[in-house]
Amino acid sequence: MNIDKEKLLKAVEESKANPKTLADWILDIKIAKEDKNEFMHLVDALIETYEIVIKDNHLYLGAWDNFYHGHIRINRRGFGFIDFEDRASIYVSKENLDDVYDQDLIIVKVINDKDEGHVEKVLKRHLKRVVGTVYSKRLPAKFIADNLMYENKIEILNLDEFEDLNRYKVLLEVVSFKNNKIQAKVMNVLGYMDDPGVDILAVLLENNLRVEWPKDVMQEVKNVSQQVNESELKGRRDLRDELIFTIDGDSAKDLDDAVSIKRKGDNYVLSVHIMDVDHYVKAESAIDKEAYLRGTSVYVVDRVVSMLPPQLSNGICSLNPNEDRLAMSVEMEINHNGNVVNYDIFESVIESKMRLTYQKVNEIFANKSAHKSYNMVKDSLCMMRDLAEILQKKRVKLGALDFEKDELDLEVNKKGLIERLSIRERGEAERLIESFMVLTNETVARMMDYSNWPSIYRIHAKPELTKIRDFANLAQIMGFPLKGSLDNIHPDQLRNVLIESHDSDAHFVLSNQLLRSMQKAQYSLNNIGHFGLGSKEYGHFTSPIRRYPDLILHRLVKRYLFENKFNDFDRDEEYIEEASNHLSKMERAAISAERSVNDMKIAEYMEQHVGEIYSGIISSVHNFGMFVQLDNLVEGLIKVDTLRGYYNVSPDGFSLMSENNPTYKIGQRIKIRVTGANKALRNVDFEIYQKPSTRPMKRKPKAKIMDKVDRKGRVKKRK
Repeated sequence: MNIDKEKLLKAVEESKANPKTLADWILDIKIAKEDKNEFMHLVDALIETYEIVIKDNHLYLGAWDNFYHGHIRINRRGFGFIDFEDRASIYVSKENLDDVYDQDLIIVKVINDKDEGHVEKVLKRHLKRVVGTVYSKRLPAKFIADNLMYENKIEILNLDEFEDLNRYKVLLEVVSFKNNKIQAKVMNVLGYMDDPGVDILAVLLENNLRVEWPKDVMQEVKNVSQQVNESELKGRRDLRDELIFTIDGDSAKDLDDAVSIKRKGDNYVLSVHIMDVDHYVKAESAIDKEAYLRGTSVYVVDRVVSMLPPQLSNGICSLNPNEDRLAMSVEMEINHNGNVVNYDIFESVIESKMRLTYQKVNEIFANKSAHKSYNMVKDSLCMMRDLAEILQKKRVKLGALDFEKDELDLEVNKKGLIERLSIRERGEAERLIESFMVLTNETVARMMDYSNWPSIYRIHAKPELTKIRDFANLAQIMGFPLKGSLDNIHPDQLRNVLIESHDSDAHFVLSNQLLRSMQKAQYSLNNIGHFGLGSKEYGHFTSPIRRYPDLILHRLVKRYLFENKFNDFDRDEEYIEEASNHLSKMERAAISAERSVNDMKIAEYMEQHVGEIYSGIISSVHNFGMFVQLDNLVEGLIKVDTLRGYYNVSPDGFSLMSENNPTYKIGQRIKIRVTGANKALRNVDFEIYQKPSTRPMKRKPKAKIMDKVDRKGRVKKRK
């Protein structure tokens, strides 16, 4: 048959002015008699998914009749959204989501012109596993899912196979959906609900993350040598005598990258050496297949769920000091304008001379560290500091967005409880390494793009015009108008708003709102540039221990640049397209898990601070209330029904307004009292703190003493 789904949909779209019947289509596209049944099956399938509808025997696109399909994103309050790249999100109310679960692929029909959808059909179920706690020793036992969206929806089929699961966390495998119930079986017993770490393990599993290593992977790991052999050095440039070192966080064990620097006349020669993970993780091996499925390492409060087994990520695949390591080196000659005027990419063998930390480098830059052991790297660090300033100035000219968003550090004790919340510092050393890694990623991506070789890019599209208009309205209201045209927005325009608002409370709100206005960065075969970085070409190359896209890019560089194998571009492009979709999805799952763990542990921490008073800034307003972020980055909800009077969201969406009561605006600083925190729900509740009056209290009149009355109703006079 000479037509497939995409071709048929495109043909129907082009016939909008003159819709055709099914018989017309069979004649027009010359469907052979032997292909007629196959064509009818294709049309039936498209009708089944509402991508095509038949009206008066004519074929129309479902979208013309307001039918759309997509994955529903349901929040814990029960309502949901379907997001699209080319149109506004569709809202689906809680009442319309009976027997629909988070991330299900569904068909909705948009009603009213309000971008609100009514569920027509569930096309594909997403839910595969459920985590929760079993209560009661007797059958039927009560099961409470950690995600309360599944409350009273779960029916466990095999509880009788276990002796006593009372108060134990379990992992359920979904078997079927029947009679508005989720039927499931106990797949794994995670541990007693209050045991340290069980709560975090439950969140990881809830997000479908892989936390155990298959036997075949661990068997392969045993066969990987933890030493570099002389035979492996063939064809590699020997850089072991050069002054190369790593700069990472204090607790980092998987050291992807090392750096070195020298001068060449007025130019700098910066070399970034990335661990050659591909040398140890061969394509299609058991280790590689598992790494692909994981997609990325996940960093949560008290653990790392690594992409590679720790024996590799912390061992032979980590650039540990004073050890020979195989690397992919990118050597860049950079002029005083921050432009790369020459570069070389090659396989190397290196030996890191020192493991530096961000904290230690920041101390050296602040002249607080005079330890003799750091003397050998001081000159290199000074050169790197000068180069980083040059690169930063260039990045500013490109309009790169730097949100400088504060991040929360959660310090836990041996029992897994939060002992302290603190804001993670982002000092000069962190920004220096970040700028070097961005430059390396750009250089490799530019080489792949200019060579016209298939590659995997990290792309970030321009924000949608409607979202930029909303942001511009907010910036105007808060006194920091966005200058220039909105129709073809440049990151420099947005950056100026962040710079101008930097020292005000408005900066926090504008940063958050701008982040929400941005498209999601993702992986793609097609290079459209990276809007947030101001880069025309960008790819992930510098972290192959913890990100699978970097490992793919390493392999592509080896194949085309080193081995000159150009025989199968089509196969490579097909693979990159498929991998990009999967790896973008796994990145989102990792981010979701990290946020869920943080929300849970913050709520657990705030359970001990109910009744306390804090200052915070209103971060967003909704019909159901307003969110306030405290100075320690804890965010909580003030429910609208706790406010005096009747409140509505203002037409511009930035205030809660009441006719005879105070108006609450995004960016306004207010005092709150913590009224509740719930670890299971992962939320914190606030109320407006009314400061007690300092005026002297009026004396209450003495209560009148009443005469006593006996059982028969007779008055008994007091003496």
